[in-house]
Amino acid sequence: MHLTRKLVWLLSLPLIGSCGGPPQKATPRPSDYDLERIVGNQLEEPIRVAAWAAPEPQQTNLFIYSVLLPQLDEDLMRRVATHFGVKGEIEQIRGDTLGHIGYWIRNTDPANPKANREIKYWLSIGSFTYGTGDNGYRYNKETKRHEEYHVPDKESCKANAAELLPLLGLSTNDFECHPDGRLQWYSGESTISYNDKSSGQRRKVVIQRSVHLNQRVPGGGVTCGVGDGGKLRIDFVTEGKISGIEWFFRKMKKAGEAKPKSSKDIMRDLRKRNAWTWHQSAPTSMTVTNCVLAYPQGNSWLDQDYVWPFFMVTGTNNDGRATTLYVPLDWGN
Repeated sequence: MHLTRKLVWLLSLPLIGSCGGPPQKATPRPSDYDLERIVGNQLEEPIRVAAWAAPEPQQTNLFIYSVLLPQLDEDLMRRVATHFGVKGEIEQIRGDTLGHIGYWIRNTDPANPKANREIKYWLSIGSFTYGTGDNGYRYNKETKRHEEYHVPDKESCKANAAELLPLLGLSTNDFECHPDGRLQWYSGESTISYNDKSSGQRRKVVIQRSVHLNQRVPGGGVTCGVGDGGKLRIDFVTEGKISGIEWFFRKMKKAGEAKPKSSKDIMRDLRKRNAWTWHQSAPTSMTVTNCVLAYPQGNSWLDQDYVWPFFMVTGTNNDGRATTLYVPLDWGN
């Protein structure tokens, strides 16, 4: 849905609701523009599969999802504001918003940028953020020395992130999990290097660590998002302080079902270049080592009305270099 039409739809929700809702329509295929932003570029050359060393592709629950329009959650904004001590009322974001509608609670301190905090919800997108002016960097200009950095380790950050989920109205059921029920997650970190005047040694330290969790797909499969698409990210700095939250889940509702493909079908697609990848180059021959049902999502600035299923195919060439490809399912239209 084009942004202008989406804004008209958002503003006319009460009227449409009283008329019984919008008319049903067939599930469209993604445009070339959509594909480039959710799965990269189409293959330029055919790929021959030397061997299929992966399980057969999933044959059931191959759903296509429509994306529901977001709704402003004022209770969420106020809960997070109270938790982090952000004071003020919810106000509409003014200025250059690129045509989007957003609301925030904002505290600024020009004398101390690290004290800046804001809670922001983009209604026309559905993304939620808690941001601060603290990126974890600690340098005392008077002593000209770095302070001690005490960023929690990965496991501690994961535990702290899990404790925060109820504040956001979330539980582990909202995220991808391992078959045994353990939460799937990964971490990232920001580091700096500096000369330690006390020891005379060069030091490399972590100044910020983040925990990333992927959105659970209702009918199964994995989320593979670009940027913030389908992700919750929580950032931690020294002493375990939360410096940022970035959360963007598309609310999905089953809109259709794709037809299955076999390994032979996928190998034929690769020969016909019916696959997409984020790699700048792809091998001409590979051994397929994994094949999973995936639901790629673009970042929050992509107006994505549907989430389509792909087979995410991983393979290696003769040198052992891995390549990930996205093969579309038969969407039936």
